[in-house]
Amino acid sequence: YAFYNCSGLKKVIVTDIAAWCGISFYNSDSNPLYYAKHLYSDETTEITNLIIPNSVTSIGDYAFYYCSALISVTIPNSVTSIGESTFEGCSGLTSVTIPNSVTSIGIYAFFDCSGLTSVTIPNSVTSIRRYAFYGCSDLTSVTIPNSVTSIEENAFRGCSGLTSVTIPNSVTSIEVGAFKNCSGLTSVNIGNGVKNIYEQAFANCAELTDVYCYAKNVPTTQSDAFYGSYTEYATLHVPAASIEQYKAITPWRHFSKIVAIDGTDIANFNSKQLTDYR
Repeated sequence: YAFYNCSGLKKVIVTDIAAWCGISFYNSDSNPLYYAKHLYSDETTEITNLIIPNSVTSIGDYAFYYCSALISVTIPNSVTSIGESTFEGCSGLTSVTIPNSVTSIGIYAFFDCSGLTSVTIPNSVTSIRRYAFYGCSDLTSVTIPNSVTSIEENAFRGCSGLTSVTIPNSVTSIEVGAFKNCSGLTSVNIGNGVKNIYEQAFANCAELTDVYCYAKNVPTTQSDAFYGSYTEYATLHVPAASIEQYKAITPWRHFSKIVAIDGTDIANFNSKQLTDYR
């Protein structure tokens, strides 16, 4: 709590970004950036386009917490992990490059980065941690690679700018509230590997019109997974051989129409995966 309630801070001068990334911040009040919002390399030069040096292998917890003046961040191939709440509250951040070297993105890593418009998650990441992109309301595009096996609790909650999302075949679980309050979401593609969809995973996605679920065996799905998403007006597309199974199970049976996925849909889904995740 070294800088607790230092609300008058206007700038933080960091002459060595690599050393800064290595600091172990205990919480938000340990980091003066939480109050200052502005990062400088000297008295007069503000850093808005942050380039992490090649010598850095991990970016620590809370490193750039609520540094809302940041516009872009470039992370080098030397980095393997991004810590907890590292870029949380960086509301001015519109662009971030995450290299394939990164294997771990911490919880809350990009929480409330409301200006972020697109993100590509590298194919080295196996799990999208809880609250990682919660509240990224301007996010219109996200690429989830085939390496990811789970989308954790509230990972994309409140990403109201998303209109469609493709969940690859590698994902086996979509956890509590993962896409809750994604109010602009109209189309969802769920790969054939999904076995579990948890509470309110797609709740309050009021614009939802089409859900494509490629799993031949109906995923174990909580009854409120689509709560508030008006599925009674939406169409569910599933493998032809599984239509009757989906019609018999809540919440799937509440969709307005349940129709067979045709060959074109399958080809498009496979093509999208190959294109996005190559």
